[in-house]
Amino acid sequence: MGCQQSLQGSDVSKVRTIYLNEPIRNNFCKNSISTAKYSIWSFLPRYLYLQFSKAANAFFLFITILQVIFLNTLLDYAFF
Repeated sequence: MGCQQSLQGSDVSKVRTIYLNEPIRNNFCKNSISTAKYSIWSFLPRYLYLQFSKAANAFFLFITILQVIFLNTLLDYAFF
């Protein structure tokens, strides 16, 4: 715990001073709690993993990719 300090031995002389109405001089730990499942950077990888870990979703993705590939090859032959 980086911000937690205990007053033992020679540390007793180091007492925390709180300055009222001077937030710049106060040096406190950040007291924020994050309970979110996703962050900005982890949303897409986690979401895709959760979706495609199910066999049915992975199957439909595979079928969709195959249809797109064959649709492109059929359209290439249709315009010649």
